[in-house]
Amino acid sequence: MFSYSDEELMKQIVNGNLAAFSLLYDRYAPTVMEFGLRLNLETAVAEQIVLETFWTVWQQADMFSGKLTPFPVWLRRLARQVSLNNFRNNIVAASHQGDGGMQ
Repeated sequence: MFSYSDEELMKQIVNGNLAAFSLLYDRYAPTVMEFGLRLNLETAVAEQIVLETFWTVWQQADMFSGKLTPFPVWLRRLARQVSLNNFRNNIVAASHQGDGGMQ
């Protein structure tokens, strides 16, 4: 069975190839999930991190070149940023609940 490189899949994703996206998702979703769980996130939150990270991959595929950064490193950076954004949003939501939503 022929195995496409991450870079080849990303080139196809830039062109809107959903099958390539599916292959990349299947290859790396468990890694991103493990990352979320290592942050002591609940399973549902870790799953949300996976979905948001891969949505970002789809949206920003054209920003990946592979020349300077290997795909797993780029993906890890995206997952970290998504996790931080999620954490910040939860803090903001909690602070709004604490003050009755008033500013």
